[in-house]
Formats: sequence, structure tokens, C-alpha cells
Amino acid sequence: MKKILSLIILLMVFGCETNPPSSPEQTSIAQVFISSNVDGATIYLNNVNTGKVTPDTISAPVGTNNIKLEKDGYFEVSQSVNVIAGVVNSVTVTMTAREIDKVVLLEDFSNESCGPCVASNLFIESIKNYRYGSAKLVAIKYATNFPGRNDPFYLANKAGSDSRISYYSVLFTPTIKIDGSENPISTDSTSVISAVDKRLAIEPEMDVHVDATVNGSNLDVEVLVNFMSIEGFDTGNSVLQIVVTETDIPHNAPNGEDMVYDVARVMLPNYDGTSLSGVSSEGEYKFTQSVAIDPAWNISNVHVVAFVQNNSTKEVFQTGSNH
Repeated sequence: MKKILSLIILLMVFGCETNPPSSPEQTSIAQVFISSNVDGATIYLNNVNTGKVTPDTISAPVGTNNIKLEKDGYFEVSQSVNVIAGVVNSVTVTMTAREIDKVVLLEDFSNESCGPCVASNLFIESIKNYRYGSAKLVAIKYATNFPGRNDPFYLANKAGSDSRISYYSVLFTPTIKIDGSENPISTDSTSVISAVDKRLAIEPEMDVHVDATVNGSNLDVEVLVNFMSIEGFDTGNSVLQIVVTETDIPHNAPNGEDMVYDVARVMLPNYDGTSLSGVSSEGEYKFTQSVAIDPAWNISNVHVVAFVQNNSTKEVFQTGSNH
């Protein structure tokens, strides 16, 4: 009897062991088809890059999720999505293009002994500051060695000035080039304005952003060129030109001028520019340069201009400046 009672007690002790706690249920996963008005936008799920681009299907946990799309040239956009189990969910995200403003480049060839250059220079300064502003019009002045042979701004940047004089086959001063391809009458304000307005009407297919930082005795330059499209873009003949300029330089010139504006100080890395033959797709490309600061420069008046130009047609597609 005692043996039977002991057996019953043992069975009661070990038979009452509870089952181990069950593991939490795994989160249900469903498929979500992501489309947009823009193909090729990178798809992020809850701020994690999925490695996929629109249009495509991703896996997402059931419930509320955040879908984010990114693409160069468009504003980043996020959208909350309620993912339902057992079906292929579908969501369309609308992206808005970043508007790119055309910036026109005015290149002026002038000389301290050139009489007509006085009125031309004042006119350029006027329309740059009061008619258009630096967001629409950027100017670079290249000093020449004619008619006077000893223009100090020419002598300070002889290689750069000679290269641009030869590039455009400049024979007299003043000579104005608008975006490299327009040749207005330099002494006719109506002609110059008409050429600028013509170029401003063009919708650019790239954006040029310029940053310049004083780093000790050097000026460090970073240029970001964002290509919205490269369809028809002649990469083999196109270059990025970077020009360091200085403005508001007091100077008692033989022609009576007492101030020089936007004069080219140096071209980086040199007057040949940087080839864009490596551009193979849309997107952002970064270019960096550094130059020693000349003690003669007033660094507070130094700016950097960058522009994309086709060496065959001479057309300047887009310009940027940190002015």
C-alpha cells in the first residue's frame, strides 16, 4: 500500500510540470508593389534601403510602415502605408522634381587702356547686380594685352587670359561672350541683354553647386555637378572649368576706371579644365581643387565660378558660383 501511495505522489509531482512558454509569434510579412511617377527612385522601408528602385515589389511587415523614395533631381518623399496580410499591397508615391534655374555666364575681355571698356564694364556691373542678380548672371573678366600691353591683371594671370583669348579668337576689346555661344555687340546694352535673356529661357539639364573654404593658406574648392539627363550630352568634348575671381579691386587705370570687377585670378586645375568624359549616367559628380591664396588677393572679395562647357561648340550649359 505504501508503495502504491508513493507512486501516486511521484506521478502527481512530475505529471504537473507546465509546458514551456511559447515563443512570440513571428511578424507576418506581405508583399508591397511600389510604383511612382518617377522610375529608378531608390526605395526605403522604415528608413532602410531595400536595394530596389521603382517600380518594384518589396517585402514588408504587416501593419503600418513608412515608404521613402529618393532620386537625384527630385525632392525626397515619404508615405505611410498600412500593409495587409494575404494580398499583394500596392502603393503609388508621387515625386516632385527639383526646379533648376539656368545661370548664364558672361565672359568679358577688357583692358585698362581700352576707352570703350569703361562704359561696358559699368553696364555689366549694373545688369549683374540690379537686373538679374548673381542667381541668374555670373560674370568673369579676362584682362587682355591689347591695346595696352602691361595691364597688371593680364600679367598676373597671363596663361589663363591667353588661353581664353585664343579659345574664342578675341581680336579686340571690349568683347563679350554669353554662355560661350552668343556674341552680342559689347557696346550695345540691348544686344547684351537680349543674349542673356535668350540663354535664360533654356531649361538646363544639370545643376552646378560651388563651395569654397579657406583652409590655412589654401582655398579649397568643391564643385557638385548634378546631371538630370545626359541624353545627347557630348561627354568627350565637355569640360568643367573652375575660375577663381576677385571683385571690387581699386585700380587707377589709364582709361579712367578706378575699380575692377570679377577679374579672373586663376583657373583650376589649369586653363584646360577638367574633362567630363567620365560622366556615364545621370546623378551627382563631385570635383575638388585646392589653390594657394595669393597674398595680393583680398580674400573677402574672392569668389569661385564653375561652368560646364563644350569645347567643340563653345556652348556653356550651366554655371554655378559661391558669390
